[in-house]
Amino acid sequence: MCGIAGQLSIDGGPPDKRLVRRMATTLALRGPDDEGFYFDEHIGLGHRRLSIIDLDSGSQPIGNEDGSVWVVSNSEIYNFKELRAHLIKKGHHFSTKGDTEVIVHLYEEYGETFVEKLVGMFAFALWDKRNRKLLLVRDKFGIKPLYYFIDRHCLLFASEIKGILQYQALDKKLNYSALDDYFSFLYSTEPKTIFNNIHKLSPAHYLVYSAGKMTIKKYWDVNFDREEVRPEKYYREGLRSSLTESVRLALQSDVPVGIFLSGGIDSSAVAVVASRLSNRPLRTFSVIFKENHFNEAPFSRVVAKTLRTNHHELLVTKEDAVRAIQKITAYLDEPFGDASCIPTYCLSEFARRSVKVVLTGDGSDELLAGYGWHAQSHEGTKFSHFFSKPISEVFYDEESRAKLYSADLRKSISQYSKLPDAETRGRKWRRFNSLDKKLYTDIKTYLPSDILLKVDRMSMMNSLEARPPYLNDIYVDFVTALPAKMKYKKGIGKYLLKKAFEQDLPASVITRKKMGFAVPMNLWLWEDGVFKDLVYDVLLDPKTRSRGIFNNRYVTHLLDQHSKLKEMNGYQIWLLFMFELWQRKFIDN
Repeated sequence: MCGIAGQLSIDGGPPDKRLVRRMATTLALRGPDDEGFYFDEHIGLGHRRLSIIDLDSGSQPIGNEDGSVWVVSNSEIYNFKELRAHLIKKGHHFSTKGDTEVIVHLYEEYGETFVEKLVGMFAFALWDKRNRKLLLVRDKFGIKPLYYFIDRHCLLFASEIKGILQYQALDKKLNYSALDDYFSFLYSTEPKTIFNNIHKLSPAHYLVYSAGKMTIKKYWDVNFDREEVRPEKYYREGLRSSLTESVRLALQSDVPVGIFLSGGIDSSAVAVVASRLSNRPLRTFSVIFKENHFNEAPFSRVVAKTLRTNHHELLVTKEDAVRAIQKITAYLDEPFGDASCIPTYCLSEFARRSVKVVLTGDGSDELLAGYGWHAQSHEGTKFSHFFSKPISEVFYDEESRAKLYSADLRKSISQYSKLPDAETRGRKWRRFNSLDKKLYTDIKTYLPSDILLKVDRMSMMNSLEARPPYLNDIYVDFVTALPAKMKYKKGIGKYLLKKAFEQDLPASVITRKKMGFAVPMNLWLWEDGVFKDLVYDVLLDPKTRSRGIFNNRYVTHLLDQHSKLKEMNGYQIWLLFMFELWQRKFIDN
C-alpha cells in the first residue's frame, strides 16, 4: 500500500509545494520505496509508494494520455485486470501494468459512477484538471484511511492526520465529542477525529470539490434484507466458493505474502484456502503470551501443523509493550484505546522481516455474528442505548464518565456519546432482523474505527500491507444474503463458516470459544514491574494532574482500587494513560 497527500488551492493562490512535500514525508513508513509529485496552478498531489504490484512501472502520480486527469492512490484494486481489459476494448491506452491507472481511465469512461465498479481496498484522490474537480474516495468498509481539512484558503487531504498537521495555520483544538467517544468506545466515531476541524472521509463515501463547493456522497451501503431460503449444503458450498475467490484475489502480488494466524476459525479458514491456492508452503505468523488465558499458541500451532505451513511465533511480554508504546502513540495521531494494538504492532514488525503482504481474518466477526455480544443479543441481554454492545462491554458508561470528567469538561460536552441513527444506521436498518441490526452497527462503527484502523496503522508503521479477504465484495455479497440462522445457530456464532470448514480443520479449532486478540491488561497493571510503573508514574505526574480535564480524585480511586484488586480497572486506566501520552506528543509537542 501507499500514502497520499495533497493541497487544493481555494483562494486562487498556487499550491504550497513545500507543504505538500512535507505532508508526503510524514507518510514515509506507508511508502518507503518511492515518492512522486504532481503540481499545477491549482493543486499539489504527493505520493509515497510501497511497491507490491508492477514493481518497475507503477510510480505515482499517474495521469491519462493528455494530462487532464491525475490520481494518487493508496489501493489494491482486486478486479483491475478485468477492468483493464474492458477499458482497452473501449479504446483506452495504458502505460503501466498496475491497478492505479485503471482508476484514471475508468473515470474518463464513466464519470463519478466509476467508483461503484471498483473491488478492493482503496483511498485515493483524483484531479480532473479540465473541470477543476477534485474527488476523494474511500473504500466500502474503510480498510484504507483518508482525512481532510478545509478552510477559506485550501482543502488538504492525507492518509494520516500527521500529514495535515504540517499545515501551520491549523488550530489543534480538541473535539470534545470525539474525546467522549474515546472514553466510551476506545476510538472517535466516523467522521469525527480528536481535532475539531480535521475529518475522516467515511467508508463508502466520496468527496467532491468543484466550482467552490464541497459535497460528500454515499455510493454504497450494507444490505442485509435479501434473505434466501436454501438447503444448508448450498450455503456451505457458496461460502467456500466465495471465500476461495476472495483469497485468490488477495494473493495477487509480485512480492511474498504471509498470513496472520491466530488459530481461530477466521484466520484458519483463510489459511486453508490460501494453502490450496499456493504452489509453495505458506508463511504464517502468530503471537504468544506467557499468560495462558490470552495465549492462542496451542490452536495456531495445530493449524500450522495440519496445513504444513512455514510457521513463525513471536512472544510478546509487558516489557515488549513498554518498548512499543512510545512508537505506537507517536504514530497513531489520535488517542486509541484498543490495547491489542501492542501485539498487532509487534507481530507486524516481526512478519515484515519475511514478507511484504499479509492476509488477515478481519471482518468475519462483523459479518457472521462472531462476537459475544451478538450471541447475548439472543438471550435478552440489556444493551446500551448508544451502541450494539451490552453495557458490560462499554469501557466508561455515562455514569462513570460523569465522575471522570472535570466540571469544565462536562460543560464542554453538550451530549454524551451515542450513535445517531440517521448517519450510522440509515433507513434500511429498520427493516433488518434483530441480529443484522447489530451486525450493521458494528460494520459502521467498530469495524472501521477500531479493527481496521488498528491493523492499518500497526502494519503500515512497519511498511507491511494487510489484506482482509472477508471484506471482498464477492464474499460480502454472499454472506449478507444469508438468513440469520446461518450466522448464529444453536448457540454457535459464525455457524456457517465453521460448518463449511469442519472437514479441513481440527475439531479443537472449530469448537473453541472465541478468545479475541487481547492483552492481559488487568494483570499487567496489577503486577509490579516496569509496565505498571510507567503507567502509574505518568497518571500521577503533576503535569498530568494539572491539565484540569479529569477529576483527579476519581483517577486516584481507579488506580488504588485496581492495585488492591478491589476492582478490575485495567482497561479504564489504559485509556487514561494513552490519552495522556497522546497529549504530550500532539498538544505539548
